[in-house]
Amino acid sequence: MGYFTLDNASNNDVTLCHLAEHLKEQGITFDPVGQRVRCMGHIINLVVKEFLYGQDFQKYLEIEDNEEETMGF
Repeated sequence: MGYFTLDNASNNDVTLCHLAEHLKEQGITFDPVGQRVRCMGHIINLVVKEFLYGQDFQKYLEIEDNEEETMGF
């Protein structure tokens, strides 16, 4: 198994832990922490939004999360 580049959502941690469990049953070693690479583009995007929106950035994130929930993501 190689490396996974994912955004910083906690559900990605859970997914990789489940994958590690499944692979372990198959006799394959996979480290869900060591083989996960954070997406630099996502990190830069968050920094730029913080810079642009400042104090309103937390409100922006809450709106974005609510939109994803209503869309089924």
